[in-house]
Amino acid sequence: GPQGTLYGAGSLAGTLRILFNPADVARRAASVELSANRVADGAPGSSLTMMVNQPLDDGNGALRAVFWRELRGGTIDNIALGLSDVDRSVRSGGRVALRWRVAKEWRIDLTGTYQEGRSADNFAQTAGSAIGQTAARVRAPFSDRFLLLAADLHGEIGHGLSLDATLSHSSWRTHRRLDFTAATLSHEGDVAACSHYFALGGAACSGAQMAGFDAYVESQSPSLLDQPFVVTADSVEARLSGTGVVTWTAGVFASRRRDHGTNASSPVTAATGLVDPFRPLTAARTFNGSLDQSAAFADGEWRTGRWLTLSAGVRAFDYRRRARGQVDIASPITGPFDPSGFDHSYRAGGWVGRSRAEVRWGAGMLSYLQIASGFRPGGINVVPGLPPDIASYRDDRLTSVEWGLRAALLDDRLQIDLSAYRQSWSRMQYAVLTLDGAYGFITNIGSARIDGVELSARWRIAPGLKARVEATATDARLTSDQTSITAMSPGRSGDRLPNVAPMAAVASLAYDRDIGSGLSFSATGHVRYAGRSYDTFPGTGSDRRTAMGNAANADFDIAVTRGHAQLSIHVENVTDARPVAWAGKLPGQNYVTRQRPRTIGISFLHSI
Repeated sequence: GPQGTLYGAGSLAGTLRILFNPADVARRAASVELSANRVADGAPGSSLTMMVNQPLDDGNGALRAVFWRELRGGTIDNIALGLSDVDRSVRSGGRVALRWRVAKEWRIDLTGTYQEGRSADNFAQTAGSAIGQTAARVRAPFSDRFLLLAADLHGEIGHGLSLDATLSHSSWRTHRRLDFTAATLSHEGDVAACSHYFALGGAACSGAQMAGFDAYVESQSPSLLDQPFVVTADSVEARLSGTGVVTWTAGVFASRRRDHGTNASSPVTAATGLVDPFRPLTAARTFNGSLDQSAAFADGEWRTGRWLTLSAGVRAFDYRRRARGQVDIASPITGPFDPSGFDHSYRAGGWVGRSRAEVRWGAGMLSYLQIASGFRPGGINVVPGLPPDIASYRDDRLTSVEWGLRAALLDDRLQIDLSAYRQSWSRMQYAVLTLDGAYGFITNIGSARIDGVELSARWRIAPGLKARVEATATDARLTSDQTSITAMSPGRSGDRLPNVAPMAAVASLAYDRDIGSGLSFSATGHVRYAGRSYDTFPGTGSDRRTAMGNAANADFDIAVTRGHAQLSIHVENVTDARPVAWAGKLPGQNYVTRQRPRTIGISFLHSI
């Protein structure tokens, strides 16, 4: 990171560009892969993936179709509700791609992708529970459906010029539920809420009235926060590229995003953890928003000679954001206590850029220096009752300076990449919780400096035997205090950033060889380590920080291949280590996610 100039609108930390396999006009192919696995102290899982590729019209076109389904066995038992393996999940989907040559040097690609998933309950455990257990009093299933439609036109204009034009539409529908019990019960003894509940006009409640209000709060617990949400986006992009003394790309981009959703809290039945359909909602609100963005970009590379290459790019952008919301049923517990609404707008523009110089010191040796800037647009919090000064948040920016060295040694059998960087992060967008833990929102508090060193080494030790090591050391700290009278857990200058491990590494060893009779054997092993990090800043609240990481885990797989068929066995988390991988607070309750238990699986792949 940060983002490049060609891809990743508003991606501050960097961009992963994922390219689907296109339809192949030259080859008929098909494959099917089946797998099954068993999780230690959990339920079994399985997966199925099928693919077919069919050329059309004597190689002028092709159709490719893919289908997949994965069942992920549960590993968490709910001791409060007496349920086992509650985090079971299923995900399935398909993709269809059509490629057609509309002229000699022109083609069009049409792609449609659909995926849906459902998890029976939260993947996280309540903090303090035994490994593999949760004490949540509410069932919190999650479901989503995703659709992506895209059309891409590519053509060679001549004189080294090419044109790419893309249209896309996406839709993502999610339905999230969260346990709202802790946030609700935190308002027992709330003087302001009690006064409003009894319509005292701000006067203090008597002891009997406070006892009555507390009884009402308890009657609404356990409670659930229900959050259906829909976001759609349409985008268009055109880019022109050229080759020659300078290789370059320039283009324009525009997108329109629309979203809408609801938030509703309601009591649940204590025995089942499910919503009681015969009881009224405690609170409800609706919201909708829009984000319109446009950009123009250009990026080029000039190889001045055998030893020096210079490149640079720039991206100019404009963002417009609007959000509206309405409290339909005011909450007598968490507030706001009266029906209300909001309508806020936000606009930002500017540019980001990068420049890079590469020097080749001879065969197999290269060093580079790069300076890049990143930008993430601001937005609007759709949270009821926020003060006007934090209802919206501003864009934040990141500037990165990176030096790197790449070397190929021992007749190219050993390849080493080494880099060091410093990043300055200003006007940090930081996700925080209201003081009662009921709602999360984003605000600009503080700035940070991130220093890091990364090392990657790949070594072909012998025929069929390869090793790889990757390691990173990171020192990420605040450079100014975070101050807020509305948010929990502000940090202080010099504090390490949460959720950033100071050290991480992975080592792998891969071996393959022919073993006769048309058979080949392969084996791969991985060992990963993540250093200790914490879920929040030190000394910022009554809750003790939760440590994560400071643990290693290992995976390995072996496979035997003959012709178009392959049989493999894999083991994930060989030692069955269960360190905390994530920790955080969701509506007033601390949760942790642990490394998934040891999983042993077998898979069979056949292709033609």
